[in-house]
Amino acid sequence: MTDNKRIAKNTIYMYFRMIFVMVVSLFTSRVVLHTLGVEDYGTYQVVGGVVALLAFVNVTLGSGTSRFLMFEMGAGDKTRLQHTFSTLLIAHYGLALIVVVLAETVGLWFACHKLVIPADRMNAALTTYHISILTSFFTLTQTPYSASIKSHERMDIYAYTSIIDVSLKLVIVYLLKISPIDRLVFYAILLAIAQISMNLFYRWFCVSRFEECRFHFKFNKDIFKRVTGYSGWNLFSNTAGMLNSQGMVILLNMFFNAGVVTALSVATTVKNAANSFVENYRVASVPQIVKQYAAGEVTGSKQLLLSSSKYAYFLLYVMALPIFLVAPEILRLWLGIIPDYSIVFLRFIIVICLIQLFTDSFFIALNAVGKIKEFSLVFPAIMYLCFPAVYLFFKLGYSPVMVCVVMLVAYSIMSFIIMPILVNKIGNYSKLEILSLFKICLFVTILSLPIPILFLFLLKDTHILTKFFGISIISIVSVGICVWHIGMDHEIRTKLLNFVKSKLIK
Repeated sequence: MTDNKRIAKNTIYMYFRMIFVMVVSLFTSRVVLHTLGVEDYGTYQVVGGVVALLAFVNVTLGSGTSRFLMFEMGAGDKTRLQHTFSTLLIAHYGLALIVVVLAETVGLWFACHKLVIPADRMNAALTTYHISILTSFFTLTQTPYSASIKSHERMDIYAYTSIIDVSLKLVIVYLLKISPIDRLVFYAILLAIAQISMNLFYRWFCVSRFEECRFHFKFNKDIFKRVTGYSGWNLFSNTAGMLNSQGMVILLNMFFNAGVVTALSVATTVKNAANSFVENYRVASVPQIVKQYAAGEVTGSKQLLLSSSKYAYFLLYVMALPIFLVAPEILRLWLGIIPDYSIVFLRFIIVICLIQLFTDSFFIALNAVGKIKEFSLVFPAIMYLCFPAVYLFFKLGYSPVMVCVVMLVAYSIMSFIIMPILVNKIGNYSKLEILSLFKICLFVTILSLPIPILFLFLLKDTHILTKFFGISIISIVSVGICVWHIGMDHEIRTKLLNFVKSKLIK
């Protein structure tokens, strides 16, 4: 019960953070797009994507960092926890130096000779590129500190500091309009200052509050071997993930232009805003899933994962449905201008996001067990094919939309075929448990669709605001009713009713 209360409390903190960040991010994205213009906005995404692609190993090592810190905390060995943190921090600094060297050599050559950037904007783009490398160095070495905050389940810190973070972004938007220098370069400088400042704050907080974060030069080869051994299997999957995110951005730029990259970035921003509801819920529940398994409470860990996966899907779907149905209205109200391909990109990405959720959920089960070898072999085998497939389609003259089509097929295979087999064989989840999760999510999806689709046709000729709010409200109500009667456990419904009654009586 204490663990459940902690999850609920942390979820509230993370949702408070998410709502504030989402509103400000959507506002700042609109202003930045209008201020920089479609081409410069896309250029910033591309050059940042090159740096992110080179730093893909951090994603791999980062997942191992979080997992082993949570595990050692659950095991209760403070000395080993401190040795683990120090070892991982040294490893991340070494990684950061390697990324900087690669970015200033191989990455710089690629940016100069392969990216499609107007000649008159090349100097500004390269300056932005160097600033992104500096920011990346601080971000890479920040990972162990962020993992410590998550391991201690101090989600309130994320909530409080997010107010400062997004406030800085509001200041950036204002300063950008009165920029004394090139706006693209000025935007990169301001974002770097904001990001580095927040990283330094997180480090100060961790060092002052968590004993294991007080660095001692102790490099434990055994711990490093275990983490890298675990992360090594994750390397291939994360490489594939980066190719299918930042790599696709670079491909779009090479075959089309920065404007198409902007369209994908706009769609991704909306997707991230909706997906943040789920991610904040996951951040609050994942530590307990791992810790319960580490403490030997296997049944409780499994039940928590299945339950959290189900409600994570409902949380995402309740926002995904109206976004899909009124995508043109959302983009028009949000941006004023709608970049080419942004509507179709957004609709595809929302569907992919719903399907990908099951892959991510089942991976948590494998992550808790600590057996990701099979996943790390199968997932890249499928995802690595996406990059050359999209490249081939572009060479043959196909539309940019093929990026989304290929990814939709790939994640459908992973979520509905590969991952269920792996969690059944490795995670010891029964076929009935897996099928029950799919079944209840499918029923809620199918039964909640007809009414919103009917009203979409009935309101097609109405004012944009009427259509937007009308379809959004009807979609949310339709999904909510189906979740209440079909998707929610009787025990949860009873607790919610009793909670509401107790509040009304007071």
